[in-house]
Amino acid sequence: MKIPTLIIAIIFALCSFTSSAHAGHAIYKIAAKGTVYGNGAVTKFTGQGFMVFDPDTNRITAVSGLLLNNQKLVSVLPFQNYRVEQLIGPNGSSYTVLAKAESPGTQFAGTVLDSAYYRGMNSMVTIDFLGARSLPRTFTFSGRAISQNTQTGVTVGSESTGSATLDIKESWSSNLSESHDEVVTRLKNALIARGFVPFTLPPAE
Repeated sequence: MKIPTLIIAIIFALCSFTSSAHAGHAIYKIAAKGTVYGNGAVTKFTGQGFMVFDPDTNRITAVSGLLLNNQKLVSVLPFQNYRVEQLIGPNGSSYTVLAKAESPGTQFAGTVLDSAYYRGMNSMVTIDFLGARSLPRTFTFSGRAISQNTQTGVTVGSESTGSATLDIKESWSSNLSESHDEVVTRLKNALIARGFVPFTLPPAE
C-alpha cells in the first residue's frame, strides 16, 4: 500500500528538530508512537531515531524513522519556528521546553495545523570537553496535526507521544570528531543500513 504524502508529512512534522553548526551537540534517542485518523481509516504507527541538539545555538535536527503499514521510512528534519525556553521550578529545579503551534503550518506542504510540546527536567551532564552543562536527560513530547491533500481534498489528523533520551557516551564520542551535520549524516545512514528508505517531505509553498 502506497502511503499518501500528506500522511507522511503529518507524522514526521511531529517528531522533528534545527539552526547552525557547533561542537557540543547532545545526541538523544527517540521513541514514539501515534495514530492517524481520516481517509476512511485509523492507522497506528511507531517512530524511532535520533535528535541532535546543539544547546549553545538551539540548533536541533531529528533523524526520524517511521514504521507505518509495514513500511520503514527515514527523513532528516529540522525544527523550525519553535520556542526554546528555560523554566524555573521549585527547589532550584529547571526545565527546557520546546513548543510550536502554527495554523497553517509553514514547514511542510498541506499542513493545516501543526503543534508540538517537548519538556525535560534539566540536570548537570557532561557531553564534551567544555565540562558539565544543564540539559534534560529525557524529553517527553506530544504532538497534534491536521493535514489536507489539496489535490484530492482528503483531510487527516494525527496524534503522537514519545520520549527522547540523552546518550551521554555517544554524545561525548561524537563531539571528539564530528560536526552537527556529520553526526546527522552518520545516524541517517545507520537507519538506512537497517532497512529504512530515505524520504523527503515536500516543503510548504
